Amino acid sequence: MILGKGGEILSIQERKARENILEAATAMIRESGSVGKVTIREVAARAGVGIGLVNYYYGSKQNLVRDCVRRMISSVVEKFAAIYGRLDVSAIDKIRYLAKSTGTFFVFNPGVSRVAILMDLEDGSDNDNTAEMIRVYEELIAQHVGGESETQQSYLMAHGLLAALQSAYLRRDVMLQRTGLDFYDDVQRETLIDQLVDGLFSSEDCSRP
Repeated sequence: MILGKGGEILSIQERKARENILEAATAMIRESGSVGKVTIREVAARAGVGIGLVNYYYGSKQNLVRDCVRRMISSVVEKFAAIYGRLDVSAIDKIRYLAKSTGTFFVFNPGVSRVAILMDLEDGSDNDNTAEMIRVYEELIAQHVGGESETQQSYLMAHGLLAALQSAYLRRDVMLQRTGLDFYDDVQRETLIDQLVDGLFSSEDCSRP
């Protein structure tokens, strides 16, 4: 069931218009690689609706962008989960693959990634983009340490790894200065991520109760 801004149930036509708006904005973000270039006027024109309708359904550009980013990240998370689920490798190698895929997504989708990370830092919840990614990491970490996925240990390790990746991306210049590794260089990024995984998932850390 899809509800309007006031909690009312939307008709089929209204749901279609709302979806068209979301798809138009998402397409514009993908094409430009930046949310800053997206305007309500252009979104309305592409979706074939009036500006007032965009504002009615989403209230502001920020709300619209938030929904677009969530949809894009959710799609990526689903793809990651499907791919690593088919890999015939150890859990730690799946963690490495997922971490490197996450880093690559950040680099090739800079505008979306930055907005998604900063939104979650400013107004985090247990159903935001970061939380969704953490749950994927938790499952693999649980396989690696031999426990249940929803434990404090697996959550903290998943949170730590993803936070490290987000920080390394946002603070690229600082990371380069301190480590000599450029997050935007494919080889150096993989080296950096290998070091992060090795540091977080050493046998000593994983053996703690």
